[in-house]
Amino acid sequence: MYILRKTGILICLVLFLFNCTNYTMTSYERVEATNYLEITKLSGEQITGTVIDVKPHQLVILQDDESRRAVSRSSIKSIKQKEPVYDEFGKGISEPEIAAVKTNKNKIIYGFGGGILSFGASFFLGSLFGESGNTVAIATGVGGVLGTYLFINAGASKDRKDAINKIRDIRKSKELNEVSTDNRNTDILVEEESEKENIENLEKRREELLKQLKELEKKKKKKK
Repeated sequence: MYILRKTGILICLVLFLFNCTNYTMTSYERVEATNYLEITKLSGEQITGTVIDVKPHQLVILQDDESRRAVSRSSIKSIKQKEPVYDEFGKGISEPEIAAVKTNKNKIIYGFGGGILSFGASFFLGSLFGESGNTVAIATGVGGVLGTYLFINAGASKDRKDAINKIRDIRKSKELNEVSTDNRNTDILVEEESEKENIENLEKRREELLKQLKELEKKKKKKK
């Protein structure tokens, strides 16, 4: 019972710490589009979702069920914010964008491998310090579940980071392509201007030559 009580407290502490690190308190003035919020209204109702529009008097939220909802500023009691994510150009990356490209590859790998490791390590420690079969079983079960949970979260965190980096790379590539296209368009305009200038110069030269020919013809007529 002593081991069960201690491990139960440890699990609760770990879960509490994970929940605490997910969100931080923020103010209405600091909210931006693409932020993921947990809003508590004066009525006690909680609303979670991605900000798609910020107005002086209300926020428009895309909720987790993909429905839109306007939340008036005057009805808000408190706002918790998930840590914002930005690309290399300072533009926000929303949670729906991350979810659209995120896979569960690392979550599965970490969960499977970490689960085996956790249960094995927990069984070894339980056998080493346990005085009875029940104690060993409890230690193995609780330690294995806790370890698996932590490994799954580590894998999910890695999947999330990979998705964010992928979005950053896509946006960077798109931005570079747009800059390259703009440069090409600029080069074309410069070439067209240069060509136009050359044609104008040729026309002026042609006119000068025609004048010179006319003058020569006049001189020849006078001599005759």
